[in-house]
Amino acid sequence: MNSSTKHQILFLYNGAPLPAMLEMISYAQKQGLLPLLVLLDRGDRRLVIDSSLTDYEIIRIHVDYSTVESKRILSMPSQFRKIRSIITTELKSGGTIITSSLDMLFIARLATAFGDYEIRHQVRDLHELQLERGLVSSVLRFFERMLLKRVTRVIVSSPKFASEYYDELYSGEIVVLENVPQRAVWQGFKRTSRTEDVFTIGYIGVLRYKKSLYRLIDTVEKLVDEGFSIKVKFAGGGTAKTVADLKARITNHEIFTFSGPYEYSKDIKSLYADVDLIYAVYDESNRNCQIAMPNKFYESVLSAIPLLVAANTFVGDQTKRYGIGELVSIRHETNLYELLRAVFEPNSWHAQASDRLRSMSYERFYENFDIALSRSVL
Repeated sequence: MNSSTKHQILFLYNGAPLPAMLEMISYAQKQGLLPLLVLLDRGDRRLVIDSSLTDYEIIRIHVDYSTVESKRILSMPSQFRKIRSIITTELKSGGTIITSSLDMLFIARLATAFGDYEIRHQVRDLHELQLERGLVSSVLRFFERMLLKRVTRVIVSSPKFASEYYDELYSGEIVVLENVPQRAVWQGFKRTSRTEDVFTIGYIGVLRYKKSLYRLIDTVEKLVDEGFSIKVKFAGGGTAKTVADLKARITNHEIFTFSGPYEYSKDIKSLYADVDLIYAVYDESNRNCQIAMPNKFYESVLSAIPLLVAANTFVGDQTKRYGIGELVSIRHETNLYELLRAVFEPNSWHAQASDRLRSMSYERFYENFDIALSRSVL
């Protein structure tokens, strides 16, 4: 490839990119850079990207693992050869590489050991091993600290990832690029008119945290048995076992629907159009969940739909701060039941959160996002 037509910025992502990650690539292109997305496709039916919004080049490298397991480690030599070849032939000298996981950062460091490239590292989530205090975790953090020595910028999705982890590990610039969905994707969002008096709860996203989803299923079935009109919509990918386990838990199948994986930019507005409450209760005992800032918070603000999130979490603190939802503790047996039952009472917490959301402006989040986006890419 002629050097004048080589890419100036390369995004090295392992697994399904978050909306904010795709926005970075689009932003790079709008700024006159020639971006390239190298995507490790795990083939788990969750990696669906709307091609109408990605008019930049994408190179997919298919891998046969789904999470952190031995296959992922054993496949790294093969991945390294492919990625090094792509960097050498496709990326302009002096170009920028943005990685999204430790294994991709490791490969990028090796592949550019003798090249003139800038590396930036983006963090979607922190693995439990990074956040624990045992010997293995200490070794992992030492390894990460070494990898970050050549990184010029760390990009995190939650301010707590900086204050609770990277401030101790990394002395360079840390940019907080929150998981705010693309503005264009949500333009024109409207709730559908009700055709029946049914309260709809939506779990929109990858199906995981089964204990929480079991609690939701059991609680809703109990309330329906008591005469309350409720339905639950599950939309998103997940392992075959998780989906099978959830369906096996259900006794009243008329209450629940499963629509499977979706394309975010094409489907997200229609998925939320008939939802009255967002259920985003993740694992409150998981350290990453405690300090993460998931995009469900911003989807709640954009759609003006109240949400339920896990207690004892940073997103829970923000949810209460803005008054847009309530907190659920899976450790508390009747907490979810009491909150959902209260929805049907006059001047309920749900009605108050709905009023608060309708009066909120989401522009403050986009203003912060736009500043961070520029710092992340340029």
